Amino acid sequence: SQLNFNISSANLFFHRICLRLSYSSVTFHPSLFFHLKTIILELKKNLYGGGIMYLKNEDVKMEAVENARGGKGTIYKTSFLTKTEMKNSSRLFGKIVIPPGCSFGYHEHQDEGEAYHILQGTGLYNDNGETYEVHAGDTTYTMSGCGHGIENIGDEDLVLIALILLDK
Repeated sequence: SQLNFNISSANLFFHRICLRLSYSSVTFHPSLFFHLKTIILELKKNLYGGGIMYLKNEDVKMEAVENARGGKGTIYKTSFLTKTEMKNSSRLFGKIVIPPGCSFGYHEHQDEGEAYHILQGTGLYNDNGETYEVHAGDTTYTMSGCGHGIENIGDEDLVLIALILLDK
């Protein structure tokens, strides 16, 4: 089904996704929010002729990924939009759940960058070999030509929003 809305309400789309995830009081880094708004407006303009698709919670599938990028254990990835919807602006917009003791292995990005916005938990973030703790509300960004990885070092699931932006 279609959900029609005007440009002034485009900002609500991302917040509705977060509400669907039961995170109603999340603060987002302004640059991440800007890129998400740009993607949403591009979708509205080019793909759906003035409207935008509406995904029900049951339509968004979670995928189990073993040893993601050489990491430990199983992580769970949910993609909110497909490559078709994102066109040539992004490769991933989704939620990653990393159980305690598991990790998303260190990997490098070429011709793209990736942002993580931490929703829940505590992680050890590897930023080109330098590590530091990240917590709910923190945002990281890895540019093209750089690498990163993240491990859950807490007692609860580490939950984050991931956005891969293609270089143009």
